[in-house]
Amino acid sequence: MIRKLVMALLLGIFTLFQTVAQEFNNQQLAKAKYYYSLEEALKETDKVYKLSLEGQDLKELPKDLKKLKNLYVLDLTNNPQLNIEEVIKTVKKFKNLVALNLSQNQLKQLPGGMGNLSNLRELYLSNNELTTLPEAIKELKGLEILHLSNNPALNWDKSFEMLSQLPNLLLLDLSFNKLTSLPASTGKLSKLKQLNLAGNQLKTLPSEMGQLKQLLSLNMQQNSLKATPSTVGQLKSLIILNLAGNPGIDFEQTVHILQKVPGLKSLDLSYCQLSLVPFAIGELKNLQSLELSENQISIIPSQIGDLTNLRKLILRQNRLDILPSSIGNLNNLRELNLVNNRLEVLPVSFEKLINLQQLLLVNNPIPVNTLFALKKKLPATVIQPEPESLIPAKEYTSIAEALKEPNKVRVLNLTNQNLEQLSELVTQLPKLEKLVLDENPGLDLRQSLDILKKLPTIQVLSIRNAKIKEIPETIGELGNLLQLYLNGNELTQLPASMSSLGKLQIIMLADNPIEEEQLIKIRSMLPNTLVF
Repeated sequence: MIRKLVMALLLGIFTLFQTVAQEFNNQQLAKAKYYYSLEEALKETDKVYKLSLEGQDLKELPKDLKKLKNLYVLDLTNNPQLNIEEVIKTVKKFKNLVALNLSQNQLKQLPGGMGNLSNLRELYLSNNELTTLPEAIKELKGLEILHLSNNPALNWDKSFEMLSQLPNLLLLDLSFNKLTSLPASTGKLSKLKQLNLAGNQLKTLPSEMGQLKQLLSLNMQQNSLKATPSTVGQLKSLIILNLAGNPGIDFEQTVHILQKVPGLKSLDLSYCQLSLVPFAIGELKNLQSLELSENQISIIPSQIGDLTNLRKLILRQNRLDILPSSIGNLNNLRELNLVNNRLEVLPVSFEKLINLQQLLLVNNPIPVNTLFALKKKLPATVIQPEPESLIPAKEYTSIAEALKEPNKVRVLNLTNQNLEQLSELVTQLPKLEKLVLDENPGLDLRQSLDILKKLPTIQVLSIRNAKIKEIPETIGELGNLLQLYLNGNELTQLPASMSSLGKLQIIMLADNPIEEEQLIKIRSMLPNTLVF
């Protein structure tokens, strides 16, 4: 008896040790360094958990890859000459591998050997040419995250039948697949928590989707919805709903449906050509985020003041010339964006918004004295534009001139000065807010950004007509940037790090060879930014 108790105790300790070790591994993985070349990784093989070989024109996986015994994450994006069967044979030897990215590889099918990647939790297959999924994908019982964005030729009826047999699938990305309908088997994805259907042609959803009782987030941005599917009202766990980019959607009907979803906290109806906000908006009592940007709204009803849990209200780019005094009831509001409206006055009740952290009023004809008065009432709120900034600042046209009075320099214009590198001396301008680097086609942009990230005061950056073909990832480190002008360059896309620019209000991309699909992705990546 005692022996059995001791054995049970030891087994319990062993199980506990395994659990703690796994949690440690997960935490370690989240913080682990990403290596971007095999050469770099081979210098410290035991420390390599995450490796990206994206866009390296690989024809086969390097033989030295097998030296990375602790590899958990492997990114092979944009290597279309790889033999995918050989890739799978190689990576199945990595017993710790939990995430594999095979996006943008012109894949038409996947080998049956995929089923041997038994520890895989994340699989990225976006931007390929897949027509079918192998039966073996059903063997990936631990798979939690699957990205199939932009594979419009995929046979979705058969694919959903297989996907429904993945018992632990939590996130599924089916964006930009030209889907006009979803099969009934969608309802079998019983553990799904996030579903991305953005950029399709859906007009409704199957009733069976109401069975997704654990779904927390649904993205139906840029579809063909004229009304919110009644099925949405059955998703009782839903917290986040994105319906942006569905022009003509019935807002009043949407609110009626959403009253059946008491836990909804975030609603996005931007880019929907809305002209009216229904009185019933006040019934969505638990909303914490409401986005109605890029519409044609001229009046906000007083019932908006009933949304007392609201923390974020985005009304950018509408036709508002007045706001209801009830907006002062939103005592939990942290962010209010009113950029590009017609406001000349603000309700006195604004001074009651004592928890407001950010108030954006750019491009409204509000008098400077009104802004100064508001700043006194809400001293802890970051208000843009800052009242002081509306007083015209002197423009300096050389660094030498600027360094004569460095503490006064807010605007530095270095247009057409044949710059190849940005001088380190610019970091000696502690109040610099706006930097213009237009018409410097030889400028080393990577080096310039390395300099600018040392200047947290930079809010406006202009690099127009400079023959830029690519924006370095380090742009994401300019965290205080409000306006970015990149007109007249040779850009076809923007780096993913741009999503870190949470304060960015405006980005100008006119006269660049960027396709419409990329613009859609950029707007999705920068949901609070005006993209022109």
